[in-house]
Amino acid sequence: MKVNMNLSGRRRVGPDARIQSVAASVRRLLPLLICALHLGLTGCSSEPKINDRDVIGISVADLMQLQIDARKPTVLVDPRTPARFATGHLPGAINIPLADATAGDERLPADGHIVVYGATYDDATAVAMAKKLMRLGYPGVRLYRGGIDDWTSRGRDTATASPVEG
Repeated sequence: MKVNMNLSGRRRVGPDARIQSVAASVRRLLPLLICALHLGLTGCSSEPKINDRDVIGISVADLMQLQIDARKPTVLVDPRTPARFATGHLPGAINIPLADATAGDERLPADGHIVVYGATYDDATAVAMAKKLMRLGYPGVRLYRGGIDDWTSRGRDTATASPVEG
């Protein structure tokens, strides 16, 4: 390493020494930078990560079997808007718009089956509601694949009463 003195008596370090100093600083800070980048990309939430693969889809036959199972209650959840719910929903369903879903909702069983459905096979709002309920800690959440479209195409009746208020 080449060291020179300037007129004020201070040491001047050559370019090689500067590069080595910067490289050493980067090596010391690299683990912290990687950690910060990881937290920035994944978030630091303690909320469980739920993705589409975690959602269990069921058919109309599976839904009927759950409703027959007397050991556990089955609640049908329609996450569409109250206006859409009022135009037609599965008999016995309750209306909980996506934004209104919370932990501890007395209408939802802590130990039963919760079946979410929407208008169509892969209704985005229904998928989002199923994932939200799972994140909120509700066990037994299922997604009725097919929704209202599948239900009515099989000749089954819908109800048109007002949404159940909580």
